[in-house]
Amino acid sequence: MRDYIDEHELDVVAITETWLAEGETTVTSELCGGDFTFVHRPRSGARRGGGVGVLFRKTLQLVSRADIDTHACETCCVFLRNIRIGCITRVIVVYRPPTSNFRTFLDDVGKILLIAAAHPTETVMCGDFNTRYGDSTCADAMNLADLLETHGFVQHVQGATHERGNTLDLVIGTSHVIATTVELETFLTDHGVIVCELRQPKPERLTRRVQYRKYSAIDGSRLTADLAAADLNVPEQNPEVILARYDACIRSIVNAHAPVISRTITARPMTPWHTSELSVEKRALRRAERNWRQTGLTVHRQIYTSL
Repeated sequence: MRDYIDEHELDVVAITETWLAEGETTVTSELCGGDFTFVHRPRSGARRGGGVGVLFRKTLQLVSRADIDTHACETCCVFLRNIRIGCITRVIVVYRPPTSNFRTFLDDVGKILLIAAAHPTETVMCGDFNTRYGDSTCADAMNLADLLETHGFVQHVQGATHERGNTLDLVIGTSHVIATTVELETFLTDHGVIVCELRQPKPERLTRRVQYRKYSAIDGSRLTADLAAADLNVPEQNPEVILARYDACIRSIVNAHAPVISRTITARPMTPWHTSELSVEKRALRRAERNWRQTGLTVHRQIYTSL
């Protein structure tokens, strides 16, 4: 997942079914690296699975966390400030277990929408709703669509988001929050990765100040001449005095030939796993996926899933 995030330069990632326990740090630290923060809400009780969370760049400020108590779904709610423009966006991640009561779930969604509508902050609600949204023969899906329309919210995902052909994963917000068409990028699991852009500039990247020397630019003959001309004779017998004189002399010569240069760079994640072999495999996977989506043939889907 982290490889996909870095490749597509994503800033905020909503994740459902994390299967993480409270206090689990090994997976989250690998996911965050040095430039992301992960806020999550594990499933309560003894049942395994579930869990929701929001992964976001550290250049987005976590203003507050305001999880909403629900009965038929799991939620995680955070307020993120884009420091670049000062804009605050509420992100609500929802996961409805397929066995939960849908009428109760509608009450939960209605409660979430009322809370969102009562606050002027821009709101994006997304996640796995586990209903065949857009299917006119599915009463639950139609009731959900009516509820969203009543509260003035729009569902932006078009097309199937599950490998069985259903639209289970939704992105919901007011009509002016989402800037681009919501697109299904690829399948990392049985659910597709849904990508969209909000109507605000991307947050700035983390930067850091580095210092270095251009040793490759040193003129070898001049350096040799300066070292030969250096006065390293010290009448003192004290080793510390001799060492200090030697260090000061060599440092002066190095500074003259390769002075320290300071510059600000954009911090990028360490990806030691991203080898040339991996790039070849990824290109083959993308080709197989495009071929399957263009033809829709079962044999092409089998080729894609086998890679």
